[in-house]
Amino acid sequence: MNKEENKVKRSTYMNKLFENRAEGRSLIWIDETNFNLYCKRSQGRSRIGTRASVVVPASKGSNLHCIGAMSSSALVLFTTRRGAFKANDCLQWFRDLVDACEGQGIHNPTFIIDNAPTHCRLENIIQEFPHVKLLRLAPYSYLLNPIELMWNIFKSHLKRMLQERMPRILNITHVPGLSMAEQRMRELEQIANESIAFITPNMSMGFSNRVERYYPMASREDLKELP
Repeated sequence: MNKEENKVKRSTYMNKLFENRAEGRSLIWIDETNFNLYCKRSQGRSRIGTRASVVVPASKGSNLHCIGAMSSSALVLFTTRRGAFKANDCLQWFRDLVDACEGQGIHNPTFIIDNAPTHCRLENIIQEFPHVKLLRLAPYSYLLNPIELMWNIFKSHLKRMLQERMPRILNITHVPGLSMAEQRMRELEQIANESIAFITPNMSMGFSNRVERYYPMASREDLKELP
């Protein structure tokens, strides 16, 4: 991750980011994360006399995919999707994101994406939106990506809520016409939507300001990241 070619790519990325900012464009970061019913904290404290580990079923169940887009001042769009989130799904979600930006008065967005396989086809549809630009984040540059900080807060709240509600989720009362898997997935969706509500505009500004401390180092090609 600290090869010279990656440092050069980070510097090139920073130059393009500054160019877009100088043009008065709105910078919007896009990223995805996912979780399932058995997403728990990997570290913590146990009460005296109790085990520090928690035994969970071997089957993790279906994932709930969370897709988000944030600017330096607000969460622009948040969507949950059951199961996999593939390139074709990303194309449709991207169109929805452009519409959401228009609805919020963001008329000249520059969307910053990473090199995930899900994003591989976004350049193919960018011509549909002449007012939109794409900017790819340099490899191994999570320190320059404020949405990573947003996901950290989001997952922290989510895991806490899962821990509180797990006994009720695992012993949920059966509803006629709904499978247990469907009922639990609905619980996950509700927890995700409640957790994202903790992300405030002030927090988004803080995430953006925090990553900017690394901009000078990335521009000078001396930003070193740790695994």
